Amino acid sequence: MRHLPLLLPAVACLTPFSQAIATEALALSAVEVTATRTAQSVDETLAPVTILSREQIVASQAADLIQLLDGTPGVVMSRNGGLGTTMNLMLRGTGSSQVLVLVDGVRIGSASLGTASLQHIALDQVDHIEIVRGPRSQLYGADAVGGIIQIFTLRGEGPPRLNATVEGGSYQTQGVSAGVSGSSGANRYALSASRRSSDGFSALRDNHPDDDGYRNSALSLNLQRSLSRDLDAGVTLLRTEADGDYDSQWDSVGDYATTILQQTAQAAVKWRVDAAWEMRITLGESRDESDELLDGVVSDHFTTRRSQLNWQNDWLLANDDLLTAGVDLLRDGVGGSTAYATNERDNRGYFVQLQHETEEDSLIIGLRHDSNSSYAGANTGSVTWGRALGADLRFTGAVATAFRAPTFNDLFYPGSGNATLRPESSQTTEFSLVGSPEWGGWELRAYHTDVQDLIAWVEVDPEIYFWQPQNVNRARLDGIEASFRLSGGRWQTAAVVNILETRDLDSDQQLIQRPRATMKLDLGYRLGAKTVLQTIVHGRSSSYSDVANRDRVAGYATVDLQLRYPLAPSWTVQAKAENVLDRDYESIRGYNSAGRSFYLSLHYQQQ
Repeated sequence: MRHLPLLLPAVACLTPFSQAIATEALALSAVEVTATRTAQSVDETLAPVTILSREQIVASQAADLIQLLDGTPGVVMSRNGGLGTTMNLMLRGTGSSQVLVLVDGVRIGSASLGTASLQHIALDQVDHIEIVRGPRSQLYGADAVGGIIQIFTLRGEGPPRLNATVEGGSYQTQGVSAGVSGSSGANRYALSASRRSSDGFSALRDNHPDDDGYRNSALSLNLQRSLSRDLDAGVTLLRTEADGDYDSQWDSVGDYATTILQQTAQAAVKWRVDAAWEMRITLGESRDESDELLDGVVSDHFTTRRSQLNWQNDWLLANDDLLTAGVDLLRDGVGGSTAYATNERDNRGYFVQLQHETEEDSLIIGLRHDSNSSYAGANTGSVTWGRALGADLRFTGAVATAFRAPTFNDLFYPGSGNATLRPESSQTTEFSLVGSPEWGGWELRAYHTDVQDLIAWVEVDPEIYFWQPQNVNRARLDGIEASFRLSGGRWQTAAVVNILETRDLDSDQQLIQRPRATMKLDLGYRLGAKTVLQTIVHGRSSSYSDVANRDRVAGYATVDLQLRYPLAPSWTVQAKAENVLDRDYESIRGYNSAGRSFYLSLHYQQQ
C-alpha cells in the first residue's frame, strides 16, 4: 500500500526499457518517494515515474548519468564532447534549468547558472534513481517545471557485503571502485569510493584537435540507525572531485580546463508520532565549486552553497486518505571571482497535499506558496485524477502549474543583471493510459505545456552593445510518450518513443536542441540462465542549434552491443561495444561524439 515507511528502499523496479533484463524479478510493487513526497508502489502512483535500480544501473554498462538517462521516457541528453564535458538535459522539452535535481532530497546545482552538472555524479555511488516527468512545483517549489530527477546514494541492508569493479577500454578509459555495505542490529551502513579517468577525444570539431581528458574521484557514505521502534535517524554524504579539459570556440591555441568539487550532505530524523502521524525533519547542504583554468592558471572561480531545512508531516485520516503538509527553508549563496550585487537569498515554501482513494478512483490535490527574498513569490498547484478501467488498465488526467526562479546571473550579474525579473511560469495538462498485461506492459502519455515570462537576453542599447535578461518570451511544448515491454521465453524486447513539438510563440520557430522524435529500442536474448546479449538502438531526428532555425543538427541512429556473463556466483564480466557502425554524428552542433569503442569490466559482489 502507499502508506509504507518513507525511507523504504526501492529494491526492484519497473522500467519501460530492458535494462531490466538483468534483474530477475520486475515488481510493480517497487517503491518511489519523489512524485508525492510519500512512499508509493509504482502500480499505485498516478505520476509518470521511471525508476532505475542498482541492478539496472550496473547492467546498463553506462559510463555516466548522461548515457544512463538518455532515451528514457521524456529525456533527451546531449553533450559538448566526451566524458565530463558540459551537458544539456531536456525533460519533456524543458531545459536543464527547468528540471529540479535532488541527491537524497537535497537540491544540487549552480545557483549562478541554474543547472546541475550531472556529468560529474559517479554511477558507482548511486543506489537508484527516480525520474518524475511533469511539473512538481506544488511540492518542491522552483525549477520543477519539466520534472524531477532524484538520485539516491548507496545504502546497506543485511549481512556485510563487499563489492568491487575494475574496468577499461577505448580512449585509455580506466576505472576502479570498491565498497562495503550491510547492517548490524539497529544500524545500516554503506561506504563506497571510486576513481575513473579517460584520455578522451577532441571535443570541438576543427578547432584545437587535442584529446580532452577527464578524471573523477568520488566517495559516498550512508549511515542509518533505528533509535527506537518509532524513531529513525540517518546521515548521507556524496563527494566528487573532478577535472577535465575542454575546447574553446574562440581560441584554438590555449589549453582550457576546469576543476570541480560537488558535495551533498544530509541528516534526517523520522518520527512515527502515533499510528496516524509521521513526521520527518531533514537538514541538508550542497556545495558546487569550480575553477576555470587557461594554460594551467586559474582565470575564474565560482562557488555555490545551498542550505535547506525541511519539515514534513503525513497524517493518515479516518477514511484512509493521506494528508501531507510541511515547510521548506532554503538559502542560496554564491561567491568566487565575480562580485555579485547580492550574493545570498532565502526562500520559504509552504505546501499541502491530499491523496484520496476509492476502489476505482484516485485523486491528488496539491498547493504551495513560495516567498523569496530576491524575486516575487509564486503560488502553484495541481490536481491529478486516476481511474481503473479494468484489472490491468488505468486512465490518468492532470493539470498543474510550476515556475522557474531567475538565477543569480539573471538578477545580479555585475553590469547586466536585472533585479526586476519575475519567475518563469508554466501550465501543464496531461492525459495517459497505462496497461500492465501479463506479457509485459505499455504506456501512452500526451501532454501540453505553456510557458510564460521566459527569461531571455535582450539588446537594450545597441549603441553600447548592452544586453540584459528580461521576461519577454513565451513557448509551447506538446509531446507524446509511448513505451512498451514484451517478455517471452529467452527474448526480451522494449521500446521508448518520444514525439515533441516545441514552439517559440513570439518568433514561431522551433526551440533549439529539441529533436522532434527520439527512440530507444532494446532487444535482449538470454544465452543461458544469467547470460544476456543485448542490442540497443538509439535514434533521434534533426534539431536546430540557433533560434532562427537556420543551423540544423542532423538526425542519427547508433547501435550498441552488450554482453553480461556470470563467471561465478560472486563474479560477473561485462563487455560493451558502442557505436558499432562507427557513425560520425553530433548531439550538439560543432562537437564531436565518440566513434566505435569497446569496454570490458569485471564485477565482484559478495553473496
